[in-house]
Amino acid sequence: MEKLDISVLYVEDEPIIQQSVAAKLIGKVKKLFLAKNGKIGFELFEHGRPDVVVTDIQMPVMNGLEMLCKIKEKSENVKIVILTAFSDSEYLIKAIDLGVDKFIMKPVKEDKIYDCLVSLSQTIHLEKRVREEQKKFRVLSSSAQDAIFMMDDKFRVTLWNAVSEQMFGYENREISGKKIYEFIIPPENRHEFKLGMKNFSENGNGKFVGKITELSVIKKDGKRFSTELSLSSVKLGNIWHAIGIVRDITERKKSKEQLQKAYQKMDILARTDFLTKISSRWDVLEKIKYEIQRFERFRYPFALIISDIDSFKSVNDTFGHDVGDKVLQHISDIMKKMVRRQDVLGRWGGEEFIMMLPRTEIDGAKIICERIRQTIMDTPFIEKDIKIQNTMTFGIGIYDKEMNIDECIKQADEALYYGKETGKNCVVIFREMAKTE
Repeated sequence: MEKLDISVLYVEDEPIIQQSVAAKLIGKVKKLFLAKNGKIGFELFEHGRPDVVVTDIQMPVMNGLEMLCKIKEKSENVKIVILTAFSDSEYLIKAIDLGVDKFIMKPVKEDKIYDCLVSLSQTIHLEKRVREEQKKFRVLSSSAQDAIFMMDDKFRVTLWNAVSEQMFGYENREISGKKIYEFIIPPENRHEFKLGMKNFSENGNGKFVGKITELSVIKKDGKRFSTELSLSSVKLGNIWHAIGIVRDITERKKSKEQLQKAYQKMDILARTDFLTKISSRWDVLEKIKYEIQRFERFRYPFALIISDIDSFKSVNDTFGHDVGDKVLQHISDIMKKMVRRQDVLGRWGGEEFIMMLPRTEIDGAKIICERIRQTIMDTPFIEKDIKIQNTMTFGIGIYDKEMNIDECIKQADEALYYGKETGKNCVVIFREMAKTE
C-alpha cells in the first residue's frame, strides 16, 4: 500500500479496535492522530488540523456528532468519515446535515478504511488544486487593466486609451472617428449590435447600456476573444455619448471551465466506488430517495436487492486482498453488463452489492437476480494459475407502500441473511420468506 499524503485523526473509544486500525494506518498516511473520545479528538484537531477525521458516533465524554459540529465550525474543508451501524439511523440524519463524506459500516475492516482514505486523498488534492487556481485568478483580476473607449451617437470613436490599443491592436489614429462596430464586433454580430443600440442617439438607451454584457470581440489580426463590456451613456452638449469599459475574460473563462471540470470530477468521485467503479453507497441512497419521491407521486413500485459474495473471506485468506479486490471487480463487471440502463447498481460495503430496479415488482426482480446469480456461478475468476468459482446470494425487498429508506433496506437485508443461513447461492424474496416463517 502506498503512503498517502494526508493527515488523519482517528477517534475510537474501543482500545482493541483503535489499536487494530492504527496498526494498519501507521506508515500509510503522512500523520496519524489517535483519540479515545470526542473531547480529546477536538483538541487534537485544533492542534494538528488533519485533512480527514475518522470517527465513531457513540463515545463517552463527547460523542462523535458533538465533536464534528465543533470541528466544522473551525474548518469547512475537512473530510469526515463516520463509522456506523444500521442502529445509528437517527444519528445518520444529523451526520448528513453536517456534510459527512463517507460512511463505513461496522464491524469495521481495516482495509475498508484505507480504501476510503485513498479515495478522499484524491479528492483533497483535487480541491487544493482548484483553490490554487482560484487564488491565481484573483491575483490576475486585481492586477488587470481595462480598455476604455468613448463613442458618439453615431458609434464613432472619440476616445481610445492605451490599454485599448494593446487589447485590440488598433492605434488611436487608426480608429479615432471610425464606427467602432466595424472594427471590434465580428461581422455576423454587427447587425445585432446596431439593433441593440437603435434608439441610443435619441435617448441614450440601448440593449447594452447600463449593464455588463459578455461579448465576443475581434482583434486587428482577426483573433477573437471573450470580454465583459460595461457600457454607460452620458450627454455632452446635445449629443449622447457612450463610455465603454472592456475587460478581457479569456483567462477567467478558461479558469471557470477548469473549475467546472474539477467540480464534475469531484462529483463523479463522490458518487463512484473507488474500487469497482460502480455507484457508491451515498449515490445509491440518493437515487433511492428520488425513487421514493416518484412512488409518492405516481405509485410506481421498485425492487431493492442486496447481494453478497458467498464465502468471500476465504478468498482473501487464501489468495490475499489484492486477488480479493480483483474478484470484486470481476463480479461487479458481470453485474454491470446484466442490469438494465434504468437500474442502479452500487457497492453497499465490503463484498455486498445493492441494486435498485425502478418500476419492477417481485417476478421481474427475481428473473434479473436469477440470471445474474447463474452467470456469476458459470463465470469463474481466472488469473494465471488461479481459478475461483464464485457464488452469490440475493435478498429482494419490494417498495410498493410508503416506508422510510431504513425499512426498505431492512427487507432486502433480512432476505439476504435468510438466504445465507439456509444454504447460500440463492435468491430470497422477503415476502415469500415471511410466509414460510
